[in-house]
Amino acid sequence: MSPARRLSFAALTLLILFGLAELASRLIWNAIEARALGVRDGKGAAMLASNAINFMMRSDGVYGYSLRPGLYSPAGTQPRVFVNADGFGQNELVPVERAPNSLRLAAMGESTTHGHNVESGNYPIHLRDLVQRLASGGRTVEMLNAGVSGWVSDQVALRAERQVARYRPDLVVLYVGWNDFQSYDPFRDAPQHSWFETAYGNPFRIESDFPVKLPVLAIAAFQYAQSRIGSVLGAAPTLTSTRTGEYHATPPENYRFLTKSLDRILAAYRANGPGTTIALSTVVGRWPLETRA
Repeated sequence: MSPARRLSFAALTLLILFGLAELASRLIWNAIEARALGVRDGKGAAMLASNAINFMMRSDGVYGYSLRPGLYSPAGTQPRVFVNADGFGQNELVPVERAPNSLRLAAMGESTTHGHNVESGNYPIHLRDLVQRLASGGRTVEMLNAGVSGWVSDQVALRAERQVARYRPDLVVLYVGWNDFQSYDPFRDAPQHSWFETAYGNPFRIESDFPVKLPVLAIAAFQYAQSRIGSVLGAAPTLTSTRTGEYHATPPENYRFLTKSLDRILAAYRANGPGTTIALSTVVGRWPLETRA
C-alpha cells in the first residue's frame, strides 16, 4: 500500500473515531441538559410560589422563570399588564426579520426596565415614543422591552444569547445590576459562585447552540476533575478577598459575576450584528437592603 493510501486510511479512521466520540458526546450532552433544565424549572416553580406577581410568571428550564406569553389584563384595568406571544412585556409583536427603513431598539434589565404598566409605567415605551418623534425619513421605530422583574444579570445574559440578540437591534440599553447589587454581600467574602447558580441548584451552562459538543464536554470534565482534586487536597479557593475598611471584598471581586454577564451580553450582540450600539446605564449600588446602614 502506498504512503498516500495509508495516510488516507489513517485520516478516515480518525474521522470515524471522532464522529463516534461526537455522537456519544451528544447523547451524554442531551441527558445532562435535560436534567439541568428539569432542575432549573423545578427551582423556578418553587421560587414563584412566594412571588407577589407570580400570576405574570411561569417556571422555565433555561431562566428559572420568565414572563408568561399571552398574558393580558382587560382594557380599563390598572395597572395594564400585557406579555406578547414572544414573552416581551409589551403589546406589539416585533418580527425577528427586520423591516425596511426600520429603527430597532431593545431594553434589557429587571423590574426597572419591565415596569408596572405596559402603556405608561416603563421607560422603554417612553424611549420609543421619543425616538419616533425624532426619527427622520419616516422611519418606523420598534422597541423590545426584554426586562423581567426579579432577574439577575445571569438571566439577562442568557436571554441575550438565546433570544434577543437574534433581533439585531440598532441600539440596546442595558440597565442591568440592581438585583446583583442586592444579591452579593460586600461585608462577607467574595462569592465563589453566582447567585443564579446557587439559587437554581445547577451550575450547568446551557450552550446548545455550540456546534461540536466533544471539546465542550472534555473541558467541562477537566474543570470538574480539577475542582474535585482541589477539594480533596484542601486547596485554597482561587479567589481571595481583600479587606477594605469594613468590606471583606473589593467591588471587582464582589460583583465579578455582573461584569461576566455584561461581557456575555456584549459578545452575543457583537456575534449577531456588529453594528449594534450598546448603551450601558449606570446603576447606583444600594446594598445592603434592610440589614445595615
